[in-house]
Amino acid sequence: MIQAPADATKQSGERRLVVGLAISAGLTGAMLAVSLGTGLSRYKAPFRGAAYDQIYDAAVASHEDAETGNEVAHGADDDMCSEANRGINGDVRGACERWERLGTAAIATGVMTGVLGVTTIALAAVLAGKRRKASGAAALLRRHGTTVGSLRLARRGERISRLRL
Repeated sequence: MIQAPADATKQSGERRLVVGLAISAGLTGAMLAVSLGTGLSRYKAPFRGAAYDQIYDAAVASHEDAETGNEVAHGADDDMCSEANRGINGDVRGACERWERLGTAAIATGVMTGVLGVTTIALAAVLAGKRRKASGAAALLRRHGTTVGSLRLARRGERISRLRL
């Protein structure tokens, strides 16, 4: 049976770490963008996000349509998504439900961003450690089983310790 050299195995393992790191970093960035996008669409001040705009537009339209009794107040201090307003206007109810779903999505993707961010940092640390360990004079000494340090004379019952690289 033919075995791959130790250096080829190390490179293959390092390559898998690099691929995992790239995937993790890419997913972290994508989830961050989704989380920010969904969260910012719910914003009402200092700018209005798209989801909030839909609620506001439905409330404004409730005053302009031909129906009576479905008007939703849309002032700065008015709660357009109150239960009473949802009950009298279907368009406002639909826009408020979408706004709430986007809030749930923003939280869920934010949590996943955090988990993937930690994974990305851990993979980067492992990869950096492997590269540091495999480079330079320390790797050369480790390959040849060199012992570095000074040995004390052993007295009764004392152990002789060595630092192996």
